[in-house]
Amino acid sequence: MRIAQKILLGLAMMVFLVVASSVYTYVATTRLTGVVERLLQYELPAISRLDQLQNLISVLHALETRVLSDNRPEDHEEFEATSQKTLVLIGQIQPLPNLPESAALAQQFKVDARQLVEDEQQAIRLADADDLFDARQMATTGLSERLQVMREGTELQTLCKTFMETRELDNLELSEALRNVAIGFALVSVVLAIAIHLVGVRWFVAPLQRLVRVANEVTHGHLESTAPEDGKDEFGQVGTAFNQMVGNLRSRIEEVAERQRVMQMQLRLSQNVQRGLVPMQPTARGLDLAGRVQPAQRIGGDFYDVLPLERGVGLVVGDASGHGIPAALMMVMAVILMREASRQTSNPAEVFARVNRSLREQFQEEMVEMFLTAAYVVIDVEAGRLTYALAGHEPPFVYRAGDGHVDELDSGDVLLALIDDATYRSTECALFPGDKLVLFTDGVTESRNPDGELYGRERLEQLVRDQGHLPAEQLLAEIFAQVDAFRGDPAAVDDVTVLIASVTLQETEGPP
Repeated sequence: MRIAQKILLGLAMMVFLVVASSVYTYVATTRLTGVVERLLQYELPAISRLDQLQNLISVLHALETRVLSDNRPEDHEEFEATSQKTLVLIGQIQPLPNLPESAALAQQFKVDARQLVEDEQQAIRLADADDLFDARQMATTGLSERLQVMREGTELQTLCKTFMETRELDNLELSEALRNVAIGFALVSVVLAIAIHLVGVRWFVAPLQRLVRVANEVTHGHLESTAPEDGKDEFGQVGTAFNQMVGNLRSRIEEVAERQRVMQMQLRLSQNVQRGLVPMQPTARGLDLAGRVQPAQRIGGDFYDVLPLERGVGLVVGDASGHGIPAALMMVMAVILMREASRQTSNPAEVFARVNRSLREQFQEEMVEMFLTAAYVVIDVEAGRLTYALAGHEPPFVYRAGDGHVDELDSGDVLLALIDDATYRSTECALFPGDKLVLFTDGVTESRNPDGELYGRERLEQLVRDQGHLPAEQLLAEIFAQVDAFRGDPAAVDDVTVLIASVTLQETEGPP
């Protein structure tokens, strides 16, 4: 027998008594429920929101006065939080559905209150811009607006309270009387309801409970659980469909797991390829080299390279925009192009021009949101000369061993892969025994501590000045240790790369 037939048979046993009881109970319950629902869902929350909103407006005014008087950062943050909370409450103000006369007043109150908050926010923005006169004048002008908002809120609140104290309380008394009468009719049907319940447990509830139990087991990961498929009614059909669904789910999970395994393997291969492009133990005649790349993710866009030249050695540090796989692909392409360009010319500016041209030709429109910063330095130890070019990159530091002074190389030109036919310039400076060149990416200077403060170039320059006498490897370790200590618990959000070159051999005379 179908489930619908079973239910109809049970209903026929109690139709005469239940009809009268149900109709009267429905009327009484609907009436009582409607009143209580309006009270709980609309009227009491509306009054509570009005109270809270007016209190917030008062707090907002006090915070505004404090911020305008001494502009303390903590007051400013509290003001912004209170402003947002006030705007949310303003959006929640609605006229009562059974009180049409509150619609116009509620709408006017919302408009005036929102305007008041926006004016106070504008006053704070003016104060932030050091325009204190206009800010205070706007705050003073808003006094009349604030009084108007308070007056409208009080009127709306009084209207709601008066409505509740008159009509809604009368409705509650009448609904209570109807409820008492309906209870008598409800008691008559209790006996029949118990009988139908006993029959329904066998016909309806028990199969449903079995389905629910199996569904709960599946939600907890027991995909081997199966629903009963016995019977020709709807429960049997649901059980069959449920088992088919779980089987399909198992297949999909297995497919996803296999795809994840393949993706993890490909990611490891990409990581190994990227690591293979970066010299693990860079060496060059006359130089003590030390470098490290610390990606924010498993693969990143930072890189450094040591390029042997006919005369001297080329050092490059780069940072591709973004993170993850797109940045890593950009990094790989940049390394390949840098190596190829360095074989054709030893001029850093010409190397950048060739690399930029190649990137723009190969990627064109696909590179709209991808770019690369880089620093390329050619060190001729025998000549005591350093030639460099910068493509939108952090200017490197040079530690002078003679007097412990730290020089900052001049800022550079446009980023790579950003525009067609970009031009770059090469700059030369002297290099003496013991001097150290420190190349780095913005992952160092833009590291943040838990308070959001940047590490900055000043700290790095001071560290190089204080520890520049150390060997390259020790100085590199000091830089990473200080950056990690400054950052504290937060994970790195950007790749961090540092390359240090210390002059250990030079045939020309140094400074007197």
